[in-house]
Amino acid sequence: MKFLARVEDRMDTAVNYAFQHLMTKPNAYLSRSVAFNQFRYAWILDNFKNFDGRVRKQFIDEAVKLGVPKKVIQEMRGFSKLPAGSVTDFRVADVNARAYGLSGTKALLYDTSKRHMLSDVTRNVFPFPEVWFELATTWGKLLGNNPYLLRKGQVAVRGARGSGALGFNGEGFFAPDPANEDADLYIAPFGGYLGNLIYGSDSKTKVVGKSYVTGINLLGQGFVPGPNPYVAFALNKVLPKNGIGVEFRETIFGEFTPNESFIKQVIPTSPWLKKALAALGGAFGGDENASDIYKSELEAMRSSSTIDIYRYGKITGEEQRLYKKGKLDKYLKEIYGGPFNPDNVDAADIDLAFMEYSKSKANLLFAVRAIVQFAGPTGIKPVYYTEDKDGKLWGVQVLAEEYRKIRDDLDGNDVAAAEKFLSDYGMEHGWLTSGKSISKEGRRFTTARTQEWADKNKDVLKQYTLSSYYLLPDNPADERSFSQLYQDSVMLTPDEYRRSVNDTIGYYRYAAFSQKVEESELSTNEKVILKRLVRNSLIQDLPGFQSQQYGLTTAVKAKEILAEMKDTWLNPNSFAAGTEAGKGFNEMWEVWSQLEAQSMIYSDTNNPDWWLSSEKDEARIMRVIAHQVALEVSKKYPDFYYVWMGVMLRLFRDDTEALQFSNVGK
Repeated sequence: MKFLARVEDRMDTAVNYAFQHLMTKPNAYLSRSVAFNQFRYAWILDNFKNFDGRVRKQFIDEAVKLGVPKKVIQEMRGFSKLPAGSVTDFRVADVNARAYGLSGTKALLYDTSKRHMLSDVTRNVFPFPEVWFELATTWGKLLGNNPYLLRKGQVAVRGARGSGALGFNGEGFFAPDPANEDADLYIAPFGGYLGNLIYGSDSKTKVVGKSYVTGINLLGQGFVPGPNPYVAFALNKVLPKNGIGVEFRETIFGEFTPNESFIKQVIPTSPWLKKALAALGGAFGGDENASDIYKSELEAMRSSSTIDIYRYGKITGEEQRLYKKGKLDKYLKEIYGGPFNPDNVDAADIDLAFMEYSKSKANLLFAVRAIVQFAGPTGIKPVYYTEDKDGKLWGVQVLAEEYRKIRDDLDGNDVAAAEKFLSDYGMEHGWLTSGKSISKEGRRFTTARTQEWADKNKDVLKQYTLSSYYLLPDNPADERSFSQLYQDSVMLTPDEYRRSVNDTIGYYRYAAFSQKVEESELSTNEKVILKRLVRNSLIQDLPGFQSQQYGLTTAVKAKEILAEMKDTWLNPNSFAAGTEAGKGFNEMWEVWSQLEAQSMIYSDTNNPDWWLSSEKDEARIMRVIAHQVALEVSKKYPDFYYVWMGVMLRLFRDDTEALQFSNVGK
């Protein structure tokens, strides 16, 4: 520590020497500093009444020569009309003005020799606490001298939040981050032009570049200065990730969680450089379609950005507009291997070309974001808005929440909610609600209570790879755990996402059509033919619908979870058997097994799973019986309710997408 103290003293000595040297420089040289000019002329104006007429004229002539603002020169000329003062030596007045200017400029700099006792004690933890203290005390003094500034600022921010000047529904200059309501965003300069670079000026999907308010507000980033990388890494390993540890982490780290890798924490990669590398990597190729994409952070960044451009363009039909304008011709030529006949281009070709277009624009977007973050005080993030059928612009996250509200109002009827959302807003919800990543290991514990329980029982939970979550399900009212919620997730590649969301959209289209067909007076044979025609058409128009042949990465299915539960939970000596959920599962399994045996009798192929999906009356009755029994078991063992709703009931569905099951027993 003595060595560091000597280094600081030498730095202060060097600064003092530099300012002494600056005293010998001419005013024309020093005036290049805006701060020096402000302090120097503040002293001159304050003492102008003390100068005689000749000194006043010299200062005015100098100000004109140096290009000082006209307002200052006019003020000096106004003071010249006052009676002459006693200072007759221009050089003496100039030296004093220069000394004051340099002293004020020096005071703006960070002086390592001036420390609070607290910052001296914590010097090994917080590298630059005095900067934080200086900001806090400066604002405190300003507000103490003029408290009305706080009210003026509050009124200005409220006005900016509610201005709605950009035309986006419910948003102004300031708005909460759609992904985190606790963080505020503001519109970056020229941020509104970001959408023009991606989709063009006549697009129904808009993109706005926004920045975090905390990015330009040092005090707003947290109540304590940030710790140095070594301390942050150690604290991240020591502090618990749930319980009281959550509050400590949020206070110390704010929104910037330390990296799990020691090398990356101590020698971090600049955010702007990451974006630049993402842009360059995408421009010169990459393995964004590789199956191990989640291993590469840059590839995951490119995939995420590509998916956003693709899906928010698809929701308003941008691919068709761009195709008609010839913007996709370049990519269609690559698909066809050369010149193509427009008559041969179908919807699937346009969709694939638009995906390639999205990849190209993702590279451009990263390049812009890298330049902005390198040159500006903070970076920008693209926020997407889409136009509904009435021409109103909505934030995409707001629309996704609107769909969830509609679904809740319809008692969880997915198909009815999809139809109503399409009718109200003129768009399909799948593009808004489909995730860009999937879980590799089923649901994980996400609240402090369940995470703490899981940590205590981690050894016995190892055997429940897929089903451990259901042993003690999360309570929605519990506090969220600080642990990384997506550490077990895989980022989908753009093509995997395209097929996944097509599968979702295709299902809802097919399910809605099937309901209408079933309600018609057509014969059974005619219904089957109509359904088959529509299904085949959807398979052709939506690559990925009802298809697993492309190696699509899929989330853990209920069948896989149930298979593990059957193998491990039914063992009377197992850890699971002693839990509330396990007791309920064992009781329910006796009925489930009987239904499987009965299913083999009814099924022409002795299929024990026949009753889960058959449309025959016998199968429907069996499913109703199972649901009624499950509700009774849930009354006895409440934790079993989540096993039933999250795993077993989901088998009353098509293996890929949900078939609506009536809410019997409500």
